[in-house]
Amino acid sequence: MGAPAKTVEVGGLLLKVETTYGTSVAQSASTDGVLMHLTDRFALGAPATLVYKGDGNAGLNPGNIGPRKRLAKSGRALTMPIPHQFKGAGAAYSATVTPSCHTLMRIAGFSGAVTTTIGSEKWVYTPEVPATYSSASGTLYARRESWTFTGGLCNWSMTADGPVAPTHTFDLSAIGAIPTDASLVSITYPALTTDPPIASAITFVLGSFLTAEVLKFGFQLGRNLSTERVNLTSSAAHQGFYPAGYDPVFTVTLEQSAFVGSPYHTSSGFDPYQLEANATAFASSIVVGSTQYNKWKLDFPQVQVRSAKPSNNNGIATVDLELVPYATTPIANDFMTVTFD
Repeated sequence: MGAPAKTVEVGGLLLKVETTYGTSVAQSASTDGVLMHLTDRFALGAPATLVYKGDGNAGLNPGNIGPRKRLAKSGRALTMPIPHQFKGAGAAYSATVTPSCHTLMRIAGFSGAVTTTIGSEKWVYTPEVPATYSSASGTLYARRESWTFTGGLCNWSMTADGPVAPTHTFDLSAIGAIPTDASLVSITYPALTTDPPIASAITFVLGSFLTAEVLKFGFQLGRNLSTERVNLTSSAAHQGFYPAGYDPVFTVTLEQSAFVGSPYHTSSGFDPYQLEANATAFASSIVVGSTQYNKWKLDFPQVQVRSAKPSNNNGIATVDLELVPYATTPIANDFMTVTFD
């Protein structure tokens, strides 16, 4: 008996934004690596899932009580989670110097704009309207196999349950291919000497209340990728996914202050139940990291409290808030930005 043919301990991911949706672009191991945040050594044992619109079920036999021979499957797609920890470039941003999540943010429905003013360099990501959404081609190396895909789009969620580097999960939906045997290539990951900032000494703004005690926070973009484009005139049948919109929510658990009066968020505290009942609008933001070129900010210019639920932290009164951002006008696209500076 020899050594196993395939093992699952190592792998890697390449991603590159496509010029045309669903049209493969070549990736380079020296420039297109995306560093996955893995907490399980064997997580790459089941790296992705192939799903089919035509599942091959041929039905039942009329002359007996068994199934009929299955048909070939068709309409293949690929789904997988991409865990990642945000970190900056550790150097002045430019058109080619970007945060670690640049490609992931692009295919999660955000356009990126760079400012190159010396000393104030930054990247700002803003939600895109559906007509201009970006997609990616990619190659996942896992199990000593190559899993390739095109037309990759992502949803995005994030959690920070303590003073740790927040975990960002980009759930990928793409046009899939059958995996093939392959060896892991030597991938160059950017800014390896820069550590992801942790959720310690963060800055959180809840309207006029600037001194909240934050226990944990999270975010869900709520991007709708459920619309699959099935084209029966195509040999592949599956033509990818369409991003039908966002339903974002920011969640945060705070120690409860003494209640304050109208507008129910002041420098002294907040009243979450009045904020929820009155649908009060205010600004909210959170900044993780304090070092230039390695910090990031979620900024919600206008949010409302959708839910305020009392909770506790071993005897200390806390409250779990759901903050939902919204656009200023029916045609504006300004419900949030993500800034790396």
